[in-house]
Amino acid sequence: MTHPRILAIASTALAVFVAAPYVRAIDIGSEKSGVTLHVPDFWKKAAIPKDEKATTVLRLERGSNKNPDTHCIFSIGMIVDEQNENPTLDVISKAFSQSFPKDWKSMPETPTTAGTGKLEALRSPYHFNASGVPGYVELLFFKRSNSYVFFEVICTQKAFEDLGKEIWKIEADADIKPGAGTVVKPHSSAAGAAATVFKEPTSGITLHLPAGWKQAEISEAEKGATVAKFELGVASSPDGYCVLELGHAVAGDGSASLKDFLKATATSFPKDWVADKVSDDVAGQQKFAALRAPYRFESSKIPFHLELLIFKRGNQYSYFETISTQKAFEKLSKSLREIEASAEIEAREEAK
Repeated sequence: MTHPRILAIASTALAVFVAAPYVRAIDIGSEKSGVTLHVPDFWKKAAIPKDEKATTVLRLERGSNKNPDTHCIFSIGMIVDEQNENPTLDVISKAFSQSFPKDWKSMPETPTTAGTGKLEALRSPYHFNASGVPGYVELLFFKRSNSYVFFEVICTQKAFEDLGKEIWKIEADADIKPGAGTVVKPHSSAAGAAATVFKEPTSGITLHLPAGWKQAEISEAEKGATVAKFELGVASSPDGYCVLELGHAVAGDGSASLKDFLKATATSFPKDWVADKVSDDVAGQQKFAALRAPYRFESSKIPFHLELLIFKRGNQYSYFETISTQKAFEKLSKSLREIEASAEIEAREEAK
């Protein structure tokens, strides 16, 4: 019995492919997976076969299976880690491949990235033969929150030789919502407590969070610039509670200074907030030049502390924002500075 994933290219007809120019690009997205693809308009949305609906959330088709060497299928799939087992990408790839026919030949896997946010990814290619025609399958696995998302390409070997660059560009240009980011396996901190490594793709920042910090939901009002949010403690015990946010924005050509960016950001703060002395600092292990800006305010007569640490790469401005009661900040300031200093921050070119 022919495996359902290769039925679309089982024809033995031969054709010569001539690459068409990118006359127009269209956006096709899958809300469930958080992925939006930017594809040339000769890619069309296709029906998902019944036997693939458990994992496939979007399927695109280029050309027709009447001409297999100009025909290609591109799918987005998703597997939810419901038990929070947090397997590695290579473990997911191996488990997924168990459903493939035994005569499919796996090729070496390669670490790579997915989307404009450059999420950590794993590329897994396969060769097979369908009715005498060499076929090619390639999977690109990456993670968002507790879901493993994958791009799957299936075509003849000849079609992939002609379309490979176009397909890889689609994968690289994909907009992948930050969601919950990528949580990497816990490790032990210097103090011996379990810590979590959180990789946020939009900003290209990886945080090393001590035990006790939990990811929090980003409110609708914060979604414009906030790409990740974390809490320590519970709000009902304010002097042990702190919120840490990671913000990111692309602004103009990058000519604005950090002070200019701070000034623009501060215009949204309430008028009764008191600005303390702004100081030069550094951010992350890479020691990017940064600006530290603390503020004081009161809420229900309780003194609060808010602090921004702003830095930039090209025209991309990022910041750590912490907010807590003044008493909580006095207790936690050392730990918060360690989180900022231990962050891994990607170098970035100017974003368009």
